[in-house]
Amino acid sequence: MRDPNTALLSRSAAIALFGTDNAVGKIFKYENRRPFTVGGVYADQPRNSSFHDWDFFISMASEETTWVRNINNFNDHDCRIYARLAGNTTADQATARIKNICSPYVNFAYENYKVLPFQSLYLHYDESNSTGQGSIVYVKMIGLIGVFVLLLACINFMNLATARSEKRAKEVGIRKTVGSLRSQLIAQFLGESVLLAFLSFALAVTLAALTLPWFNELAGKTMVFPWTTRLFWTLALACTLLTGLLAGSYRHSIFPTSAP
Repeated sequence: MRDPNTALLSRSAAIALFGTDNAVGKIFKYENRRPFTVGGVYADQPRNSSFHDWDFFISMASEETTWVRNINNFNDHDCRIYARLAGNTTADQATARIKNICSPYVNFAYENYKVLPFQSLYLHYDESNSTGQGSIVYVKMIGLIGVFVLLLACINFMNLATARSEKRAKEVGIRKTVGSLRSQLIAQFLGESVLLAFLSFALAVTLAALTLPWFNELAGKTMVFPWTTRLFWTLALACTLLTGLLAGSYRHSIFPTSAP
């Protein structure tokens, strides 16, 4: 990539141009004008990548990129800049150094520069520069909707359980008559609620795993189930336990404080 007129092609672009993914050393013309030599072929990037639609990269030393090297207008936002930070420099430290470097040269007082870690680019880079947060704002929005849906499900479960409490009043009365403590009854009903939550979680995981390929095809996404991610299972199981306890918190309406 240090040589002028050198390019890297994606595997699909190499096959489209040359009929083979081993296109190194072959020549193609960019916009049917300037010849470029293929210096390497890289794997097609997944859909959840900022480079998914990029078919090739060309060397900055190429004549085709002269305008980028010579540009001195800070109001021109036609290209991104990628850099490798030196040593132990963090993104925050680099941001502090360059944040206001363009302020004297732009027409908008609010405009500044920010360094993002490469792995944060897909979610946190705002292409439109309107929200300043990138796709992560939609992730948070969908997550918040999911929390509200789960909360509504817990409330509905509590209402149904409370409505059915009269049918179990005889069971509760008999158990208290034979000496069961209030704490034991609460533990039983909470345990039933938690068990039901975990059974529902197992069913949900199974259905998600089975239907994910069809969903990916329908939505045009490449989502995978995080089977080996410890953080996912820890959060999922903790959320399931919390949901079971929350849904079973109707116990106070079922167990009177006085003996039957």
